[in-house]
Amino acid sequence: MRPLDLRWFPVPRLALAGLAVFAGLAGLGCKDPPLPGPDAGQVNFAEFLQNLDGGVDPGTEVPIPKDVPPVDQCKEVWRFQLPEGGAAQNPVVHKDGTITAVSAVALQHVTPTGQEVCPTPFTLTGELFGSPALSTEGTAYLGTQSGKLVAVDKKCQAKWKQTVVVSAGHAIREAPVVEGNALYVLDDVPVLRRIRDDGTQALVPFDWEFKVKDSAMSGANVVHSGGGEPWVAFPSRTQVSAVRTSGAKHWQLDVTNPAHVPDAAAGREVTSTLALTRDREVLFIVGTRIGDRFNDNRLHRVLPEPVAGSAASKSSYPKALDLPTDHVMSIVVAGDESIFLGTQGHGVVKLDAQGNQLWYFVGDQVSLHVRTVPAVGDDGAVYFTAEPQTFYGVNSDGDPIFRTTPQGSELLGTSPNFGQNGTLYVQLGVSLFAYTCPSHGLAVASWPRYQRNPRGAGRLDESL
Repeated sequence: MRPLDLRWFPVPRLALAGLAVFAGLAGLGCKDPPLPGPDAGQVNFAEFLQNLDGGVDPGTEVPIPKDVPPVDQCKEVWRFQLPEGGAAQNPVVHKDGTITAVSAVALQHVTPTGQEVCPTPFTLTGELFGSPALSTEGTAYLGTQSGKLVAVDKKCQAKWKQTVVVSAGHAIREAPVVEGNALYVLDDVPVLRRIRDDGTQALVPFDWEFKVKDSAMSGANVVHSGGGEPWVAFPSRTQVSAVRTSGAKHWQLDVTNPAHVPDAAAGREVTSTLALTRDREVLFIVGTRIGDRFNDNRLHRVLPEPVAGSAASKSSYPKALDLPTDHVMSIVVAGDESIFLGTQGHGVVKLDAQGNQLWYFVGDQVSLHVRTVPAVGDDGAVYFTAEPQTFYGVNSDGDPIFRTTPQGSELLGTSPNFGQNGTLYVQLGVSLFAYTCPSHGLAVASWPRYQRNPRGAGRLDESL
């Protein structure tokens, strides 16, 4: 079990011992490889409890090591308030520095200095918006709860809107992949479609659609492999499907089918977003459902090309993770090819490039719920939002460098993003915040944030 993180404040020893016992009883810890010692700000609870005796003053405080990084290393530069409420969506940043912020019912472009671009934000009566993606020209594409796809220009005016999903009750929640004028759009039926933008409208009929015989997975994203023979992949509840850009099936992996996965079994589900490695391998997590959490969580790494016509895993994968009774929701890749996971219980978990667990971070909590996709900075630090409304920064060794719960911010946050000027942006509810942090930009990595790059375009072959 990893000890609770003591670096936020001094705690009386006996109270600390009680917390350690409680954490053990709750079964929320995990067995980790050897962790950094006291010089890195860690406390070994087993040794600590063994050393406690009746002569210890109950009021004695645990010393905080002097070399622990301060937790105020990010500074707020400005904040911008969208005029309409609702759940925040993931902000995107254009190459000119303009940030596009979206709440459930409004879209606004914001300058790098925190000023609104449009006199009136874009809204659509009766609609709730999903996460946006930007074209290289700055057009924002986003779906709606009723299954429409909307294109919004740099003046917050609709270029076009198109009904994509005709069956009632099915939404387009995640950002489409943008490849020139082609958009790869996933709904929660789930059906993947390729749709073209001719500049004034979405071309109908659509290029193609690919439907799987499976139920939708919350947070399912589309990833684009790039390369000479590109394909796109997306998860559903029990499958990951790869589709050629022509619309033909490339490969399909069913995590409940022993012919596809050696450890396949009933009850197994895909739980996380997808990410790509530099070699176009597909990373994701599979677990066995227990209520709203999962046991037997495993890291999968699927090769980009099928073997004998079938999806094939890289040697030594799937790899078991020591994350009992948890839900791994997201996955990103750092510049050194280490991996970060966002989880409902263990906060953020770091794996090395081979998938071995290094540490997890829960701050001063017994557990930490990270619902959104983390972002990795160019120095290996990871930034993320955790419920209810807290923004964290943690360095590559697992030490906290920043934490804030801004007053007035709403529940649920988003995947942080970096501008080309090195400013870090994060949205909580209708509030968009800009920070300067030790990181000076997004990690140069295969998949360092939600939909990979600042524009959220979802393509491996596109520059960061």
